[in-house]
Amino acid sequence: MANLDIATIPQWYLQRAVDDMVPGLSIYVRDTDLSPEETASYQAGQILEVADPLCATKRVLGPAGNVRFAIMSNHMEDLGAVAAETFEAHAEDAAPSLRDLISAGADLPGQEEEPGAMRWGLMQAAGGGHFKVIDVFEFEGVTQIALLHLPDDERWRLFAEEIPSVEQPLIDTARERFQDKIAAPVIVELQDEEYCQMTAGKVGIAAEDGLGLGARARKMGDLSFRSIAGGLFYLQNAMDEVRASDEAAAGLGTPGFPDALCYGVIDAETGLCLYVLSSAKRVGDGYELAADMEGMGLMLPFSALAEMLATEVVDGSVGQFAEEITHLEQVTAPEDPYLYELRKLDFFDELRHSQHPDWVRALVANDEVEQPSLAWMRIDGVSGQDVAATLLTDVAPELKVAKGQQLPLQFHDTGDGVMAVAIVG
Repeated sequence: MANLDIATIPQWYLQRAVDDMVPGLSIYVRDTDLSPEETASYQAGQILEVADPLCATKRVLGPAGNVRFAIMSNHMEDLGAVAAETFEAHAEDAAPSLRDLISAGADLPGQEEEPGAMRWGLMQAAGGGHFKVIDVFEFEGVTQIALLHLPDDERWRLFAEEIPSVEQPLIDTARERFQDKIAAPVIVELQDEEYCQMTAGKVGIAAEDGLGLGARARKMGDLSFRSIAGGLFYLQNAMDEVRASDEAAAGLGTPGFPDALCYGVIDAETGLCLYVLSSAKRVGDGYELAADMEGMGLMLPFSALAEMLATEVVDGSVGQFAEEITHLEQVTAPEDPYLYELRKLDFFDELRHSQHPDWVRALVANDEVEQPSLAWMRIDGVSGQDVAATLLTDVAPELKVAKGQQLPLQFHDTGDGVMAVAIVG
């Protein structure tokens, strides 16, 4: 296992991490009071690990302490919006009338208080996240510490080194907004005792290399296809599966190297799978590679690996196999690049095929046929206002559409779940 060297990382690999982290980014704030020693402990370039969920607010005016943490993120949960969805008055037809209440001697109803999360505009980052200190800036007696919320997977390691093209525009924006708000009034609701307790004190501790391979291992079946595709994984006892996958692979591997280093892809025919780069073995908290699988082209389907333990790795192996994984990305790239964006949409995950994430269960229907047909369709990309998808299974002949034909696909929320529908004719 080699140390991570950003200079050897393929540019597309780094850019993909940036594209997952920066678009849609907003600035949330967390004001508190820290001692000079606590404030001085934050230095630009540090990576922080935050074990517990981290709270902040999207309501930004004047600072309420001598330190403002400006948290720049596109993947915090909006707890205020969730609270607002569930906060609604009783329907008039279901509520008792004032006359009934008075005649029964009941107290008159008061205005229900808004939930705290709603008043505070509460945002929350999941526990176990990583943040990079990209700026420490003092202005008018208040210090702003700008934190960039890094990817929630192992790719946070890519940002240990300075990346000026990403960080400097964010620093400029954070400083400008801070200076603009410094003289604004403090938001009254953010002085609530409960909120102040939630946001008091320091944020995070210095991140270390983290747990070893075994401690971070998870069953492949517990990982989403989004976590697997485009990721580098250390698979325990994978070489037995490699040798059993094909007669020609029976003699592959190196004695004493039972594990494997693999790269996740979504192949047009095989679906979600792991491409085997090398057999491997554990060495302490790290691993050693045999470098014995070059050119073998072996892909293990995800469906055969559900119980296998895997650990995502972002280290020197990314650079070592840069040429090979770049080639894999090129040969498995969809014809329509917008399919990458469609894969990020999780609202219709219940319809996706477990082995083929681009396949969805859909109803094929037209106005002349009373009973629609349920079929598998492969999402290809976008056509106009609709998703373009290819019909993969036979449907009722009266629908007058053949397997292999591309159809427009739409998604509808039924209240009981999402339904995919292709209207033909």
